Amino acid sequence: MKPVEARKKLGLSIVEMARAMGVHRQTWTKWERGERQPDKAALQLMRLLCWLHDKRGPTLAQCLREI
Repeated sequence: MKPVEARKKLGLSIVEMARAMGVHRQTWTKWERGERQPDKAALQLMRLLCWLHDKRGPTLAQCLREI
């Protein structure tokens, strides 16, 4: 899954997604633009967050916004 797809699936802004992933906003933006590639750990976390979203829906997105 591409970073932009994961973020949109979760319904988060770039700032919210970067915060949830523990990266700087500019890093996330570069991932979305394809200027850099996330490492394996970041890709795994994105997949996990999307999986949890499928199981918990809006509840997860709300929790991530509060981080």
